[in-house]
Amino acid sequence: MNLIYCNAVITLINAASESRKHGLPGISTVPRYQQLQETFKHTCFVQCFPDISHMVKASPWCTRGWTFQEGFFAPRRIVFTDYGVSYLCHGMHCMEWKQHPLDQITPKSLLPLEGIIPMAANVNTKTYKLEVNWRSASDWIPEYSKRNFTYSSDALDACRGILNYFRGVEEPVYSVWGTPISCVDPTSYIFELRWRHEALATRNVNFPSWSFLGWHGAVSPEATRIASKSLYLGHYQEPFLEPKDIERVLGDRRSLREENDSRLRYLHFKTKVIYLSLVYNDWTTQQKKHRTCVRYLTLGGLKSEYFDLIPAGYHASLRLASNLYMLTYVYYDRETLGCSGKIGIRLDPEYMGDVGPAWIFFGIDLLILEDQGGLYERVGVTKFSLRGDANVCVAFTDAAGELLDYVDLVTILPYFLIEGEECTVVIS
Repeated sequence: MNLIYCNAVITLINAASESRKHGLPGISTVPRYQQLQETFKHTCFVQCFPDISHMVKASPWCTRGWTFQEGFFAPRRIVFTDYGVSYLCHGMHCMEWKQHPLDQITPKSLLPLEGIIPMAANVNTKTYKLEVNWRSASDWIPEYSKRNFTYSSDALDACRGILNYFRGVEEPVYSVWGTPISCVDPTSYIFELRWRHEALATRNVNFPSWSFLGWHGAVSPEATRIASKSLYLGHYQEPFLEPKDIERVLGDRRSLREENDSRLRYLHFKTKVIYLSLVYNDWTTQQKKHRTCVRYLTLGGLKSEYFDLIPAGYHASLRLASNLYMLTYVYYDRETLGCSGKIGIRLDPEYMGDVGPAWIFFGIDLLILEDQGGLYERVGVTKFSLRGDANVCVAFTDAAGELLDYVDLVTILPYFLIEGEECTVVIS
């Protein structure tokens, strides 16, 4: 589908509010709205129509999974709405009811359409050419994950064109189960495992829980660098190959569908496992005003800083010392959680060596898994870092759960990292 849309002279998009029943407004049996105008005391008043971005976002076309690649690839689009016709390309958009000199229409006019026309977000505003590389290989995921399917098993097929497109760019990005794989080098590679749900989602059992396709619900992706020899695809009983090698081993067989190859469904992750204590906190009005002064070590030296209290919700209680715990916010994937044990596995291999005093600055990333009888299913993520995050919220408590006003982390080597167990976890 990527080749069909990319090479199309023009793509017609029906973004009417009732597109299934009515066909193309102004061409089928349903007319478009007429732009009203009135003259009062020699002044002409003309009705303003909604911006095209609002009309497209409100249309059924923008909710369907199978139409996503139309907006993604088509270089030139004629968009039919209830109010008229618009023209969209990678360099501009214009509407028939609104006059604009062509030399004043620039790619900036596409900003309101970001997400709807994903490729347009990567247009160089000086050359008007697309600039796509591994950094943009996951930009499409947040919008795509909001789309709906009549058959949930179609979620992978409906984005194969996008996945194939990124295999052919200058810095190729491969994938398995829709999950991008990029920046492959001898020691590590990027594998998109650290995505999170901003709201609770439901499982799509047609796909693995570690893939964003394994869930119904919008996700926010975040790159994860994986150390070589630590993660393998395989059967549930044994590993088969590293994700970074999937193109080399199966590159000439990419017509092979993942769902027909059981060797690609399970992740065997050799990493440090942390046995989690998850708690729910609903702060009082007084507690919400609480701030903690934290003294910690950065690359530039010692630093003391006040932090606001972490939002109410589910938190991972991480033991730092005998009477000191840190609470990090948990982004759960689903609402109904079983009674089985929860574990966290580390996703920050750059800092998985010796636990030094700067751990708090570099932070932690944990994938939260639930035991499903020997196999594990992903149920959420939690993270914390003081590096490059201007809106850090955190809480520190004693063993009794009382909030602390001051914490000195300069010499703390966190128990939860030191006591973590190195083992291989199989994720279904």
